[in-house]
Amino acid sequence: MQAAPLPNSPWRRHAPLLLALLALCAVYAQTLSFSFVNWDDPQHVYRNPGLLDRAHADPRDVWLAHNLGYPMPVTLATYAVDRSLFGPTTLTDALPQQGRGYHATQFVLAILYLLAAYALFLALLDQPAVAAWAAALCVLHPMAVEPLAWISGRKDVLAALFVLLALQRLWRAVTQPGKPRIWLEFALLGALALASKPIAVLLLPMSLWLLWVQRPGLTQPARRIALIALTFLAALAATVTALSLAWQREAGALSGEAPVPYTLRNALWALGFHAKLWLWPLDLRPKYVVSPPPGFSALDALALLVLGVLLAGALHRQTRKTAVGFGCALALCAYLPVSNLIGLKRFVADTYLFLPTAGISLAIAGALQPPFSRLPRRLRLAAALLPLALCAVLSLHQVNIWRNSVALWSHTVALEPDSPEVCRMLGHAYGEENQPRASIDVYLACMQRFGPAPFANNLAVTALRAGDNVLAKQWFSWILARNPRDDRARHYLDQLR
Repeated sequence: MQAAPLPNSPWRRHAPLLLALLALCAVYAQTLSFSFVNWDDPQHVYRNPGLLDRAHADPRDVWLAHNLGYPMPVTLATYAVDRSLFGPTTLTDALPQQGRGYHATQFVLAILYLLAAYALFLALLDQPAVAAWAAALCVLHPMAVEPLAWISGRKDVLAALFVLLALQRLWRAVTQPGKPRIWLEFALLGALALASKPIAVLLLPMSLWLLWVQRPGLTQPARRIALIALTFLAALAATVTALSLAWQREAGALSGEAPVPYTLRNALWALGFHAKLWLWPLDLRPKYVVSPPPGFSALDALALLVLGVLLAGALHRQTRKTAVGFGCALALCAYLPVSNLIGLKRFVADTYLFLPTAGISLAIAGALQPPFSRLPRRLRLAAALLPLALCAVLSLHQVNIWRNSVALWSHTVALEPDSPEVCRMLGHAYGEENQPRASIDVYLACMQRFGPAPFANNLAVTALRAGDNVLAKQWFSWILARNPRDDRARHYLDQLR
């Protein structure tokens, strides 16, 4: 008869992690049947000349993703592997269903991200059940759905994965200063994070904060290697940041030379907006057409409250050396690159909170760990599982919205009925799904609501492709009457005569 497992066996110790993995699979396994969506996936993957026409593309697009706004060669490399396995092979043979293979890669990355979060949290919390709870919250919270269920969100997932792995090595380097090679591992993982998405510049302020808080007594060899590692990361981060700002400015993604008070006002309001989404994630959508209202608002007050709590947690003498302090510092440093302090035009998005959620989850787990340990076991279990179950139910619904372009933009139109851009994207979605008549109907409905000008060209081209030459001729003639120099409309009209 086989002996019963010992209480301290690895399987028993890490059983909560298995439950977290099962919860992740229950929510995100449906993405394995999902398609591409027509929001950034064309530019990033199936119509990206840097991936599909490398012989004629700009080398910066091939290796650094210049055409996408900032360097992310590691992310591009994963897309290139997926393309070789699942297609498409040219710019013209893409099918939405080919996105399933890319989603399979995304699903594996989600599992690896959960494992990385668990490893870091376990090092800080030293209790597998609490670490697994915090790691599960990172992926089950609805704010995590966009990067995990969206192929173009891979850059956020990869950057977050390598950031958490790098921070785990950094924590070990400052708490076990007798192993200088760990600094080299930290530098390598940090470089991979920066090459996935520039948001990984957060590793520099996190490093400085951790060195200031822990004040490790490094030996002379360890101090030398730590200096080399941090200098290397600082130089790489400066290069990535400079390229990103130049390319974003070139693409018109920056708001220009806005006054400092205006930029700070936007940054404060955006923090409040994101905090509200995290606390009440019921109207998530792929693109927010929002701007701060005049004067001080409730979201500004919420932002000040959140900022005060995070700063207190990161700097207070009693919390800064605990998981609470680490989590608060991580949330602050991770949010800083997307906080609109550099004047982004699109300064609110679900993906901006993906990595800060890891810090928030860790801080919450660290803060609740002492009082929860005094509760009866059943009450403690119920109190822990209830918020995770609620998040899982909300995320299960939110994930399903990303199954294809039509589902995504139908959901968004319901939340933003007054946006002509969103209305047009729904028309594009039906076209991507090879439903031209439905696409025409959407464009006509958009015209009735917002006027014909923004949609006339889309309607005319779609009608031509659907074989409705009468409708196509009508709207190409309308375009040419408004702009006699439109050679494209003239070309199509000549074909229809």
